[in-house]
Amino acid sequence: MFSELEIVAVFTSLLIFFSGSGTAQFLENICGERRDGLSRDAVGPWTAILHHSGRIVCVGTLIHERFILTDVHCGGSNGAIRARLGEYGRIGSELAEDHVVAAFFRNTNFNPETQANNIGLMKLLRTVIYKEHIIPVCILLDSRMQTFADKLDYFNGTTWKNSDKSPMLSSKTVVRMPQACGKLDKGQFCAGHKDLDSCDEPSGAPLTREIDYILPNRTVLFGIANSVEANCSNSRSYTDVVQLHQWISTVIYSSSTNDGMEEPYNTTHLPELFCRTKLKSTSFATNSKK
Repeated sequence: MFSELEIVAVFTSLLIFFSGSGTAQFLENICGERRDGLSRDAVGPWTAILHHSGRIVCVGTLIHERFILTDVHCGGSNGAIRARLGEYGRIGSELAEDHVVAAFFRNTNFNPETQANNIGLMKLLRTVIYKEHIIPVCILLDSRMQTFADKLDYFNGTTWKNSDKSPMLSSKTVVRMPQACGKLDKGQFCAGHKDLDSCDEPSGAPLTREIDYILPNRTVLFGIANSVEANCSNSRSYTDVVQLHQWISTVIYSSSTNDGMEEPYNTTHLPELFCRTKLKSTSFATNSKK
């Protein structure tokens, strides 16, 4: 007998295959758009700061109205982690939002030694209402785009920015460095920059690239920064998001997304964000079942 996830995976593959064209090739129809006027080093409106009472644990990426994609190590106990959306890129009266994480799903094929299949999904308690400063990044659902993704030689990474105030994130260009990380799984790739320190990039941070696909100037998520357990260097491994797109869509489509609470998310008295130490890794354990 087939498991529920296997049945959903087959259905998802057929849906994508027969769609042929159109925004069905993206996980969300509304995705990957940035407002005009922001600085070149501004992080995208899909950036999620994962924190515990203000202490930053990791960074994630909003990919769906109920889901955030991140590193496996970033999934703390259900209800303990909050996802701060809209922290950056706000204008005028726009507010940041704290969302409760209701569940965490980790890839069951995750290998803690090699970090292969290092990918996790956080399901939010409430549905996210998209705004100009809060919008998901695009996720490619077309397996035929893997060859295109493998040929990309640079991306936009996310690093900590020196600030005397609260922790700030900025976008930095990183390049593909095939030989710098040693032997990797097929679902991983290596990237970095000679002027960057891998420990300056938080675990779970997105690696993106703006492309013209179906619609012009859409930002697509290509990688997730893996945890840095050893010495820092100018390169690190990333989980290949395009390679694992079927796992992402299967988890989302097999999970009820109509059970969001109607109560408003928190926009007032948000705890001030802070870093206890430089985010080289996190000790939060996961308790997911998928």
